[in-house]
Amino acid sequence: MLNTLRSIPEIKMVSLSYSPPSSGNASIEQMKYRDGKKEIETTVEEKFGDTNYIKLYGIKLLAGRNLFSSDTVKEILINENYMHVLGFQNPQNVIGKYIDWNDKLVPIVGVVGDFNQKSLHEPIKPLLITSDIRNEYLVSLLLQPQNANGTTWKTALAKSEKAFKQVYPAGDFWSVFF
Repeated sequence: MLNTLRSIPEIKMVSLSYSPPSSGNASIEQMKYRDGKKEIETTVEEKFGDTNYIKLYGIKLLAGRNLFSSDTVKEILINENYMHVLGFQNPQNVIGKYIDWNDKLVPIVGVVGDFNQKSLHEPIKPLLITSDIRNEYLVSLLLQPQNANGTTWKTALAKSEKAFKQVYPAGDFWSVFF
């Protein structure tokens, strides 16, 4: 179904994730960082998304590179807030450092700009983004701009519904939006 969605001209981009960036849905875990002198243990929110996740949602990459697609956690992006908690001021300096995630050392490959993960009334918290296909089952679509006669989005949704029905013939396509 993903390849079908990607081939629809009215769809600009497709991304798989666990949840949108500001949905408030995130796993939370304790992470450790050791620099040889000290250990910093922090509660960190986790977002799971594919290689299109930060592009589709317009999350700014400040340093490093985007994630590679993976079926397990192999690398992470962190936000500015988490970078500061770890004691870094320059995003370039944290690239290549390792976070201890459940007794597995995972490299930081990029730093993204802070964004509100929940309500605008809540402070921005330490966050990491990683790719783990086992946790990516929400399909997000970025539609092309409307054409002159205003049918682009209607056409994109009709074609998306058709692709959905080919895989899930008895499923209710519109329920996935609510």
